[in-house]
Amino acid sequence: MNRWCVNNANLTIFTQSQYQQSLLTKRQERGHVIHASWIDEENIISEADAEEI
Repeated sequence: MNRWCVNNANLTIFTQSQYQQSLLTKRQERGHVIHASWIDEENIISEADAEEI
């Protein structure tokens, strides 16, 4: 249902490019990524650290 809504919207905003790639399967030009600016950079861990945890 979410993919259908995203694909039928005139404009879609995502916080991650992975969301855009997996949900917006049509009309890629209508999707934009605006990274989660409310998350401080020091609170983001690397992929390797996440796997270790």
